Amino acid sequence: MKNLVQKLLAFLARKILARHKPAVVGITGSVGKSSAKEAIFLVVEQKFRAQRGKKNFNNEIGLPLAIIGSDSPEANIFGWLLVILKAFALWLLLMKYPEVLILEMGVDRPGDMDYLLSIAKPDIAVFTPVSQSHYEFFKSEEAIAAEKGKLAQALSPEGFLIVNADSPAALSQTNSSKAKVLSYSHKNIEADVHISKLEELLDGKIETRMEISLRGQLVPAKFRALGQTHLSAVLAAASVGLALKIEPSLITKGIEEYKPYPSRLNIISGLKQSVIIDDTYNAAPDSMRVALALLASLPAKRKIAVLGDMLELGDISNDSHREIGKIAAGLNPAMLVTVGVHGKLIAEGAANAGYQLDKMLWFPDSDSAERPVEALLEAETLVLVKGSQGARMEKIVRYIMAEPMRAEELICRQYGKWLEN
Repeated sequence: MKNLVQKLLAFLARKILARHKPAVVGITGSVGKSSAKEAIFLVVEQKFRAQRGKKNFNNEIGLPLAIIGSDSPEANIFGWLLVILKAFALWLLLMKYPEVLILEMGVDRPGDMDYLLSIAKPDIAVFTPVSQSHYEFFKSEEAIAAEKGKLAQALSPEGFLIVNADSPAALSQTNSSKAKVLSYSHKNIEADVHISKLEELLDGKIETRMEISLRGQLVPAKFRALGQTHLSAVLAAASVGLALKIEPSLITKGIEEYKPYPSRLNIISGLKQSVIIDDTYNAAPDSMRVALALLASLPAKRKIAVLGDMLELGDISNDSHREIGKIAAGLNPAMLVTVGVHGKLIAEGAANAGYQLDKMLWFPDSDSAERPVEALLEAETLVLVKGSQGARMEKIVRYIMAEPMRAEELICRQYGKWLEN
């Protein structure tokens, strides 16, 4: 039944695109795809009718749903019938459809991008940083970059390839595409879109203020988030704005409306006047480094790192966890709490780097870590919580957040089956 629904959705998605011919922005990468998707949508909608996929719709089922503009009905058969009826209506009836469609295109294993491209070809391809993720099925970073790189190769010469210049694997995609290129960077002033001034505020107001260079034209911008992932997201959005010839004033207006998705480097209030960096949506080595860098950069009287398993890393898993432990030790937080089977390896890496054993705690799962982490909190404590989806680290965030009644709004996986286990 699932295969039948998947094939029908793909067929209908192709028909909808053929009828309405929207400009398609395809986003891929290893870190920050969803954040970039949201920022791009907010910039593009300032000038065009725009649509982006809901939630994390980036696979063989999610991509057609994003094109149809529907949420997933999960196990509701009648809900799926309504989705299919809506898709037929968009194909066969005279209905208004977005001028620009913003699609996240993720890959878990070889061949995934080919399937997604059989449904939707991009006019603009955006590459966020490409690194070690889903390593279990690819075996090398080069293989990951090659699979994601098919998105760049699918562009026509009239299209735009937008790449994160801080990621060598993303930047290398320019070698295999005939499209026009725009590069963006939060630190490289040679990039087409980059930051010339930057100020990050945490005390009393969470805000990033900056001046962006849009191919030499300087424009002020600000948004309500902190950290490299969000900087990259809004710079990618500004680059798409340039490609679509959106006025700089509208680009900055869209950026100002940007805020983090739940549990993507989202800063929220914790118990006992603490502050939480919630990055529990998922984890890979590069995103773990980014999160730890944010923990290091922000001022706080006391810092705690709560780190869980990074999954789907295959042969590099053990070394990657030990390396994260070494990085965490270099920050010398007041406490390092690790969770899960691989969390032991994070602790081992920290210990090998000289971190004190009496400043470490390990727990087999997130449930058993909730109360001990809460006990570590005190006023002016900054606590980072991060791990892969399977580690369920968001449970810890829910336990220690100051306003648990806002959990559905602020943190990930607060619905359906996720709340049952």
